[in-house]
Amino acid sequence: MQTSVTIPATPKELTPRFFSDVLGCEVASISENRIGEDESFAGGGLFRFKITYMSDSQAGPASVVAKFSPTDAAMRLRFATANKREIDFYAESSRETELPTPKYYFGAFDPVTGSSILIIDDLAEFRTVGILEGCTPDEAASVIDALARIHATFWNKPIVASLSGTDLLQEFDFRTAWSTYREKFSTLLPHYDIPESFFELCQFIADNDQVIFGYLWNLQPLTLVHRDAHVDNILFGDSEGVEPAILLDWQLVGKGKGAFDLAYFLISSLEPGLRREIEAPMLARYHDALVRFGVDDYSLERCRVDFLVSVVGKIYITVVATSFLDNTTPHKIAYREADITRLLAFISDHAISHKTFSFMLD
Repeated sequence: MQTSVTIPATPKELTPRFFSDVLGCEVASISENRIGEDESFAGGGLFRFKITYMSDSQAGPASVVAKFSPTDAAMRLRFATANKREIDFYAESSRETELPTPKYYFGAFDPVTGSSILIIDDLAEFRTVGILEGCTPDEAASVIDALARIHATFWNKPIVASLSGTDLLQEFDFRTAWSTYREKFSTLLPHYDIPESFFELCQFIADNDQVIFGYLWNLQPLTLVHRDAHVDNILFGDSEGVEPAILLDWQLVGKGKGAFDLAYFLISSLEPGLRREIEAPMLARYHDALVRFGVDDYSLERCRVDFLVSVVGKIYITVVATSFLDNTTPHKIAYREADITRLLAFISDHAISHKTFSFMLD
């Protein structure tokens, strides 16, 4: 029988004593402010805590970020496994190597209520880039390099076998999300015309989801993949000696083909015109980096095939986010419009259809 544990649910429940225990330094006082309030689709909360210590000589961080689970009970339970997965990632995988991720200080999860809390480095010297703005070529290159480094580090390593694969479909069922997608989308963006071919493609994916996602998430070569690598989940560093790109929000982390993250990032985070211009060079840059980091059993051609079929990952999250999450504010509606526009452009540019995935079904 699982027992409930006490998890701080609000910023007011975090005290100087709590941070003293977490950071190993005597904390005199704290102050907090909300960050990214209109950018949380799941209803969770991100808060920055500025910290003052009892002694100026203590070497704790000047500030940290606390990530709370959703306040809505139903949404909290829907994201419970994902939140636990993120905490486990920071506590285990991120400590094994020098990955481009924030430093982890503390995490806790309640298996009964689904409540969770994560304390990580603030990285105040880094900057954000909005999803509606999109990346520049230089910013995109820094993310491609970071992804290649992560993927090469875990390429076909034994630890990958224990990570989430197609079981993600049990948490966020594509077929269920797809059954309400058209209605939900038309409510959000009633004047946006999605071509019927997109609905036909999504129905094909829903009918063959285990096979298609099984190819991407269960079949070798496999590595650790973020599975939600878009620009809103990335911080950029401009100072000498810091990481050029840091990846956040590891709730969906799992195993899969590295090209999944590459396709997901380029589709999500660049305006279609720029993505068309730099897509091929970025694919080559990614593959060259894998080779440079020691991956020697993965051809550029195979990488290109995996890149194209990985569009289903973007389709998956787009459909799930539209059907299951909170999309009620003007910013979130604009996000959904930019998201579908970039996705449809990629599908059109590469003539993606059910035939693209036929080799998986033979």
